Amino acid sequence: MSVAADSRTVALALKILEHYTRGAKAWFEDDDDAWAKGTLVQRTDDTSLGVARLVFERDDAAASSSVPLVARASPKPVLPTLPTPPPVPAMVLSDEPARRPPARRPSVRAPTTDDLKRVAARGSRLTGGRSSSVARVDGSYVFDVLFVELVEAGADAELLPPLCNPPILDCTPDLTTLSYLHEPAVLYNLRRRYERKEIYTYSGVVLVAMNPFHPVALYSPEDMARYARAAHHGDPHLFAIAEDAYRGMVNNKRNQTIIVYGESGSGKTTSAKYIMRYFAQAHHADTNDEQMSTVENQILATNPVF
Repeated sequence: MSVAADSRTVALALKILEHYTRGAKAWFEDDDDAWAKGTLVQRTDDTSLGVARLVFERDDAAASSSVPLVARASPKPVLPTLPTPPPVPAMVLSDEPARRPPARRPSVRAPTTDDLKRVAARGSRLTGGRSSSVARVDGSYVFDVLFVELVEAGADAELLPPLCNPPILDCTPDLTTLSYLHEPAVLYNLRRRYERKEIYTYSGVVLVAMNPFHPVALYSPEDMARYARAAHHGDPHLFAIAEDAYRGMVNNKRNQTIIVYGESGSGKTTSAKYIMRYFAQAHHADTNDEQMSTVENQILATNPVF
């Protein structure tokens, strides 16, 4: 027997589902790419039964199926003998604008009332589990969601796929500004910034650094001076973190701590060296080379602590 949803439950469930409209994009776990994008192509709600079906189609599946075939010419083409083609009907000219090819239809048909009734009654056949489910059909993902379970689990439960952020937020310098903050959104944003050679990203007061594994022109004396003079730091950078610590020490007369954390090979030692070099050089523009060498060596001598 199924659990009917009252009017309040239906209203709360529809509120949770309000962003899952046709054309919305979401993330799905993938064995090859960790996460893959999909587009909502079909949604059916039955408020009397308290159940909804959402069908997402993978973006890469849609792209691969619509790519036209391209003939490749060989260096010495051999022209085969072709049969005489049938006569071509006369072309009819029209002033009407050319029609766009029809949009790709989802590979999963729209559910009937009986289909949704079976979903709503599925709980009687499951022991201690949820009636809501997700199934993969070719390049599509089919989510059957009971309103009662959706409201009990909440919007952050795994009954629905995590939504993608709007394109305007791609490559944002601070992860906390994302509309949807979850694992695939974080990984996608870091990857996009890394592809643009932007290896630093804020997550609030935390700086995430991606090891570029090759030299980058980000640590010149001009870069140091830019962060030392700026009242507010723009782009995420190690020097911005170092400057905040320096100002806290000078202005507030309090000790400061910078924690450099990461796995082996992630660039912790190099990051620590650049931070200490900033302390030694950024606010000592009037110091001569000999004095600068002494100060820098004293600070860099603390490197074995790291």
